[in-house]
Order: sequence, then structure tokens, then C-alpha cells
Amino acid sequence: MVNSVNTNQSAIVALKSLNNTVTELNKTQKRVTTGYKVADAVDDGAAFAVAQSLRSEKGVLNAVNSQLNVAKGATAVFSSAATNVSDGLARARETLTKLADQNLNTDMRTKYNND
Repeated sequence: MVNSVNTNQSAIVALKSLNNTVTELNKTQKRVTTGYKVADAVDDGAAFAVAQSLRSEKGVLNAVNSQLNVAKGATAVFSSAATNVSDGLARARETLTKLADQNLNTDMRTKYNND
């Protein structure tokens, strides 16, 4: 008794199951290879469009983040420079206050002038 795949009900069910398994395996391999659940419009057009939009926004946000880091560095440099200027002005004020003292001798006055 020879049974054909087309007439054997169990074989048809097994073949459909095998085809579904192969299809799902191919989808999984594609996801693993690309790293994306929806790799292209064939997978799911609407989800792919949303994913592309999100990828684009991510790129923009990465660029903005990079520029913010540059601005943060520039701000740190400016802050350091402002602190140095402030310290210098404080020292100058201190020296000028000392020079305003009428009781200073000539040697001390010369020393403060050289500072």
C-alpha cells in the first residue's frame, strides 16, 4: 500500500508544520543577523516605518548629545578661566589694599609693586 503525500492527511499536516517552522526559523535568523525585529518593509510595513523614524530620531539625538558634550566642555573651560580671573582680581585687590597703607616702608612698597 503506497500512500502519497497529497492523500496522506498526517503527512500534509506534518508538511505544513515543517513549512511553518522553516518560515519562523528564517524570520528568527533574519532578526539575529540584522539585530532588528522588523528588518525591512516585508516583515511589517507599518512597524518598519515607525522603526525607521525612531532610528532617525536616535541619530539626531546622538548628534545633539555630542554637541551638548562639546558645550559642556567649553563651559568647564570658561568656568575655570573665570575662576582664575576672579582669583587674580582678588590678589590684585589685596595688593592694592596693602599699598594703600601709609605706614609701608620703601622696601615693602617695592615688593608689593613687583607682585
